[in-house]
Amino acid sequence: MDNMLEQFQATGNAAKDAFRALESIYGIFGISSSEIPYSRDGEIVEAEIVAVQ
Repeated sequence: MDNMLEQFQATGNAAKDAFRALESIYGIFGISSSEIPYSRDGEIVEAEIVAVQ
């Protein structure tokens, strides 16, 4: 976990980068990336988050 920022390579795509960051965090706890809410095809879907409001 200490070197997570060193390992993270930003793509410039915020939706993809957010998913990859969450994927790393979920992985620490042994949770599959398929369990990340508001995500599809390796990206966070902003519209789904906004729709919750």
